[in-house]
This record gives sequence, structure tokens and C-alpha cells, in this order.
Amino acid sequence: MRAWHGFDATVAARRGHPPGRGTMLLLALLAAHGCGDPVGDPSDRFEVDPAPVVGVWVEREPTDDPPRRAIVEAGAGILAGRFAFERTGLTFQVTFSDATWDGTDIKFVTGDIFGTGAGNIPWTARLVPAEGSDPPILRFFPRIGNSVPFSVEYVRP
Repeated sequence: MRAWHGFDATVAARRGHPPGRGTMLLLALLAAHGCGDPVGDPSDRFEVDPAPVVGVWVEREPTDDPPRRAIVEAGAGILAGRFAFERTGLTFQVTFSDATWDGTDIKFVTGDIFGTGAGNIPWTARLVPAEGSDPPILRFFPRIGNSVPFSVEYVRP
């Protein structure tokens, strides 16, 4: 029969033997040392910090009162959000939950909200930094086929 000690990790050695007092103390110290530390920062999964775009934006040329909003939020390494806009008298609502961010553009895909038969529609939301007295702009535009039929601009409220 083989002798058992606290650092013997074999199944045969552990069978029927509780962890030793030293092992329990080591585990308690390791657990206590980890307490209070963040498990991880979800923004670490972004290559570039998305903080400049995260938050609420308001449609630059509002067509109703109050102006329509775009909301962009950070998730676990992705961006999610929703925005509304009006075209030809119709209001469209777009929601996304799996966008990527490269430091300038947010990219995501939605279904065919326009009924064009295009299938999925890739979108880009481009961050246009502030310049002079012009505020930063978040410009959303879809790509349908090989064209970009329009864009919707949002600014910080």
C-alpha cells in the first residue's frame, strides 16, 4: 500500500483521503487573495476601446419630437444597440447584438427590415470625430447589394 500525502494528485492516493490541513490552508489563502479582484474586463476583448462610441446618440436631423435615439452598449467583447430612423414617412427600428468595433466603424448585420428581398443587410456605424465646432457624429448606413442608399446621422445629446 502506498503512503498518501497532501500533494499527491493521483486518484489512487486521493481515494478515501480528505485533503490535508496544509492543502486546505493553501486553498483558503488562494481563494482569499482572489476576492475583490474583477473577474475580467469585458472591454479587454476589443482591440480598440469602444468608449468613444458607447452611449446614447440623438438623430442629427430629427423628424419628430422628441428626436429619435441610437443607443450603443458594450457587452462581453461585442457591441449591442438599437436605433430608429424615418424614411419615406415610415419609421424603422434596428436592433443589433453582435457588432464589432475597429476604432472607427461598428459593423453588424440585420435581417431585411426594408422588405427588399436582399436577405441579410450589413450595416456600418462610422464614428466621425469632432472637428472644430462640429460635434462627433455616429453615421449609420446599410449596404444593400453594392450600394449605400442612405445614411442616418446621430450626435451626442
